Amino acid sequence: LSLRFLRNHVIICGLGQKGMNIARNFRNNRSAVVIIELDGNNPNIAACREFGGIVLTGDARDEYLLEKAGVRRARYLIGVCGADGVNSDVAVIARKLAANRTGSKLNCTIHIKDPNLWMLLRTQEFSAETSETFRLDIFNIYDQGAKQLFREYPFSSGEGDAGAAPHLLVVGFGFFAEQLILNAARKWSPQYDRTAQKLNISVVDPQADMHIKRLCHEYSL
Repeated sequence: LSLRFLRNHVIICGLGQKGMNIARNFRNNRSAVVIIELDGNNPNIAACREFGGIVLTGDARDEYLLEKAGVRRARYLIGVCGADGVNSDVAVIARKLAANRTGSKLNCTIHIKDPNLWMLLRTQEFSAETSETFRLDIFNIYDQGAKQLFREYPFSSGEGDAGAAPHLLVVGFGFFAEQLILNAARKWSPQYDRTAQKLNISVVDPQADMHIKRLCHEYSL
């Protein structure tokens, strides 16, 4: 019954660690929060209900469930399900359901961890900006984490001038390591254009050679 009266609320798809943290932060700011979670046995459900979140169990790609959650009246829809395909599907369905909205736009934010899919979907993000009822934002937590790391620990301004280029050691290779390397290359690019000194990156991983070859092939590093 309470769902019928919600306006300008937040819908979160996925109640993993990211979804739980987002829900708690919105509730701390006194925003109404509706969560759609596939696993009815998820231990976060009880904790979420304790701090005032409304939890619906089912597939977030179900149009009926999104309608029940009030997607036509919500201010934010956040997709942080474990699978990239699910998050992208949620955005597509939500855009269709938001077509008949009146008033403000539905602000849809989805997490995409695969870097190739993330870059591909960025084109959809730009096209969604022209919609009067729907706005799409796509984020990659690994890219954001790498950017934050270099904001806190930037390359020294002296490196690349009198001294040697810095040496970056990456132990273990995964989504975060890939974004760390790509962001390091982007950060160092202006220095390389000026000094022709290459950034030194070492990767320690059982399949390091394979990962490095793929990166060099995909990004011309």
